[in-house]
Amino acid sequence: MTIISRSKLDHPALATTGGAALHLSIEDIYTKLGDDSNSRYLTSDALATATNVDLEHNFNVDFADLSFILYERNTTTNELLGQLTTGFTITATVGFEKTKVNVANASGGPKDIALVVVHGAAGGGGGGGSLSWDEPAGNAPTSANENGQDVYLFESALLNTLVAYIKIPAGHVAANQITMDIGLYSPSAANTILLKTTTTLIRTDTDAISSTTNQHVSTNTALTNTVADMFRSTTLDLTDGSGQINSVAAEPGDLIKVEIVRGTDTDTADIRFVPNATEVSF
Repeated sequence: MTIISRSKLDHPALATTGGAALHLSIEDIYTKLGDDSNSRYLTSDALATATNVDLEHNFNVDFADLSFILYERNTTTNELLGQLTTGFTITATVGFEKTKVNVANASGGPKDIALVVVHGAAGGGGGGGSLSWDEPAGNAPTSANENGQDVYLFESALLNTLVAYIKIPAGHVAANQITMDIGLYSPSAANTILLKTTTTLIRTDTDAISSTTNQHVSTNTALTNTVADMFRSTTLDLTDGSGQINSVAAEPGDLIKVEIVRGTDTDTADIRFVPNATEVSF
C-alpha cells in the first residue's frame, strides 16, 4: 500500500491482488474521502413556487452548526447562475434535524437550485476591530482603560447605551439566525450582571434609516459573578431563530442597528464591556 494526499489515503500498490481485498481497499478510500469532506453539493430541479424539498447532507450535526449558500443552476451546463438570497427558506427537516434540510420556494416561480451545505457556522462580521461602536450623546457609558485595553463602564443606575450598525453580508441565508458574542466582566465576586441588545431592522430600499418598526430584544439571561474581574462571554440573539426581526426576514444588504444596554441585574458595580471582544455570526 502507498499513503497518498493530505488525507493520507491508503492506496493499493501497483500489482495488488484483486478480488475482495482490492475491493475493500478501494472502499476504504471512498469512505475516508466522504467522511473528511466538510461540504455537500445538493441539487433540485424545477422546484415549484409554494413547494419544498428535503435534501440529505448526512453530517449528523445540529442545524446551527451548518451554513448554506443557495444558487440558481443551469441544468444543461450545470453552471451556477448566481446566489438566491431572497424568496427561499432553509430549515432543518422535521424528524431528520441532523441529517436533512428543507428548502422552501416562495420566490414566485419555479427554480433549478443547487445548495452548498458546509459543516461549520457561517462566517462572522469580525471582531471589535471591524465593528465600530458609537456613543450616543448624553447616554454613552464612560470609557476607561483597564489591563491595557479599552472598556466601557455600564453603570447600574444609568441607561447607558452603545450603538453599532451592521450590514448583512451577501452570503447570508435569510433563514439563519444572526448572533453576537460579547466580552464583559465585573470587579465584583458575587451578584449578577446583564448586558442586552435591541436590534432594529433597516431594509435596503424600503425603510428610513431612522425606522423603529421592526425590532427584536435579545433573550440572553444574567451571568453570576464568582471571581472578581473574571472575563465572561455571552451570546446575544440579534434575530429570532429563523433569522427574522418582528417576523420580517433580515436579508443580505439590509442594515441592523444594534443598541446594547444594561439589563436588570443585582451587581452594584459598573459592568466592563470589552468592545474588542465582539464577534458577529451570520
